[in-house]
Amino acid sequence: MAHRLFDDSSIVSDFHPLFDELHIVLIGCHYAGKNTVGNAILRKHVFKYKTTYERHNAKRERAVFGRRITIVRVPGWYGDLDLDNGQPEINQEIRDCMKEFQKGPHAIILCVTERSTVTNKTMKTLESLLTDRVWDHTLIVFTKGKHLKTENIDKHIKDKDLQVLWETCGKRHHILTKWPSLEQSRKLIEDIEEMVAKKSISFTFSIPEMRRPEEFQAEKSKLLERIQDKINLLEKDASKDVKRRARGNSEKLRLKDLQKHVEETIQLQSQSSRTVIQSQLSTCSQADGGRPPCDTLMFSRTTTLEQRSNNPGLEATLTLEEEQSVLRTPPPYSYDTIPLRRPTLISSPGRQDLRGWGSTLVNVLEELKDQQFDNMKCKIGFRNEWKIARSKLDGSRADVAELMIQTWGEYQCIINIRDIMKDIPRNDQAITSLLMPFLEVIGETW
Repeated sequence: MAHRLFDDSSIVSDFHPLFDELHIVLIGCHYAGKNTVGNAILRKHVFKYKTTYERHNAKRERAVFGRRITIVRVPGWYGDLDLDNGQPEINQEIRDCMKEFQKGPHAIILCVTERSTVTNKTMKTLESLLTDRVWDHTLIVFTKGKHLKTENIDKHIKDKDLQVLWETCGKRHHILTKWPSLEQSRKLIEDIEEMVAKKSISFTFSIPEMRRPEEFQAEKSKLLERIQDKINLLEKDASKDVKRRARGNSEKLRLKDLQKHVEETIQLQSQSSRTVIQSQLSTCSQADGGRPPCDTLMFSRTTTLEQRSNNPGLEATLTLEEEQSVLRTPPPYSYDTIPLRRPTLISSPGRQDLRGWGSTLVNVLEELKDQQFDNMKCKIGFRNEWKIARSKLDGSRADVAELMIQTWGEYQCIINIRDIMKDIPRNDQAITSLLMPFLEVIGETW
């Protein structure tokens, strides 16, 4: 069973990754399931039982689903992780794990069993060792989560006193069973990739942050190209397999949500950088005895470029002025001193938090039984104001979800789906737990 479980011959050949490489660090207390998570990601039993008792970081790498993944497994700790609890070697290994990668890891995976918890003391110790930025790069993975598949995850987190950790990590989590299937492994890797892609600045985490903002922009631009390429490939897929086509449509919705998120992040980061640079330009102008502001001077140069070829004297004057300006003006900005590490992102909460609606809508429709799904389509077809003919609703659940969003828009789609679910009726926890976060964002209730 275990051998077949990790047989890569069953991997689909048309899987296209968003990143060529992923660098991952696994942390957690003893028996938190770090080996299980590492083996599930690498699709091979590379972390074995004896690894549990190693006192140093264990590093493994392998090509999986079209990308090369490197994992560093940090030794586990007993009880609370504390700087003064007699486990100094573990604290040092946690510090050293960051040095295993030249630019730092893409993701920190905090492994937690369904029966364990992570105390505030442990969280504060991790912040002392890895800075408080560690949570921006952390995904919680609940291991041995067979029972969590049916249990309400919000209730479990509250019962185990994990609410602070969960919210600090942006509510990012994944549930993994003891013997993960091929599909579970693929989904876990996709969740890691999505977390990395949604980061506001750098894809990797280093202490201290030494990379320049223009590198981040180049990374995100390349990511956008990858996302669009993958969407194009999915749209060209003419497979007659109904399940594969449905999965492809669901994946396409997820990628479009991610694409929108990355585009907005690039825009916000660009605005933040311009604000900081303009502030520096203004400062340098004030320090230069009332000379016209640097950005105004730059603007005046730009607006007179067309006049240069027709006026050699003006050309010489401008050139001399620019040379003198360069000699007496300090560099307009220095990335080593500008506090760009964690820019404040000013955005619309509603728009930001609706990014995942496409994939959530597919999940809502997947929760419906076939009869309920048909009932829903009939209700939509009879409502003329909803502008969707019954004949257009014969596709898969992912097809129907995409049509709803395109026709109604995200905001109205959420309201319409709520009303439909109440009318079917589907007022159970499985549906309300999916819809409530989005209803709260738009100011609606169940």
